[in-house]
Amino acid sequence: MSSDADDLQARLRQLALQVVTADEQTMRVPKMRDAIAVAVALLATGSDTPATVEVARLRPAASFWESRAMLIDMLIEQGMPIHGSADDPYWIWIDAFGNRLLTIGQFELWFYERLPAWESQGPLDQQLVTMLAERDSETDPGRKSTVERRMRQVARRARRH
Repeated sequence: MSSDADDLQARLRQLALQVVTADEQTMRVPKMRDAIAVAVALLATGSDTPATVEVARLRPAASFWESRAMLIDMLIEQGMPIHGSADDPYWIWIDAFGNRLLTIGQFELWFYERLPAWESQGPLDQQLVTMLAERDSETDPGRKSTVERRMRQVARRARRH
């Protein structure tokens, strides 16, 4: 993958994270101008899915909340791990962490906030809990970084399975 393609994938992942974490109360939403720019860039690469074409046609002044479903459709068509529902942003957060769009602190805060009891956790959650505990018990900064790198690797691989 070229650096332009990598950059576009990073922008797409960032948009996905912004879409699923949008907050009506704080008005923290993606800028439509940025979402449209991502869609146009995707079209320029030949990735002209129906929703991508529709997002590219939006005006920058379009309402995020009115366009949200269309953005979600585009993200799904482009292979982002939304799995059909933006109401469950789990895979977007996992993907964002694995691809370094979140700090360990941001990820850990979200992760523990939504984490079910151990017996209700899936294998990925249990693996990440164990690795977070391992990281927290390390006193050497280099070892903490090594555990964090392994966690990001686990998160990146999880999407493929």
